[in-house]
Amino acid sequence: MTDYQTPSTKNINGIRKLFELYEKGQVSELTARVLNVAFEFEVSRIALDLQTAKKKLVEYEKIHNKSTVEWALLSQTAGELRNRLEYLSGLSGEDIEKLTVHAKRDFNKANKVLHSLNVEMDKRLAEIKKMREKQRTA
Repeated sequence: MTDYQTPSTKNINGIRKLFELYEKGQVSELTARVLNVAFEFEVSRIALDLQTAKKKLVEYEKIHNKSTVEWALLSQTAGELRNRLEYLSGLSGEDIEKLTVHAKRDFNKANKVLHSLNVEMDKRLAEIKKMREKQRTA
């Protein structure tokens, strides 16, 4: 099974080249849709993670009424997530807070679209495979 979490040099270079083509409008409609949804999905996922981390921080503050190791780690995680979200979205301050308010809804929406695009890509890849097999046997 392919490990998609660990980037390979080949994939990193390929993705950079793909984004260059994307910026020039030289990719298929499906590829453009996948890239757009992947971006929206990642922003929504990070916003949802930030929202969850912030809720846990509030819980720890209420329970412990002081800073704990767990609280410090959650605080650090929330800060890192916020930085990633600011970097990807180009937003900051109150705009980030507004983005995290609807994080779960936006995440679920992006996830559904990503799933339907995945199904569509699987169908197209199966069609391409069949065409290649026909060409080999011809």
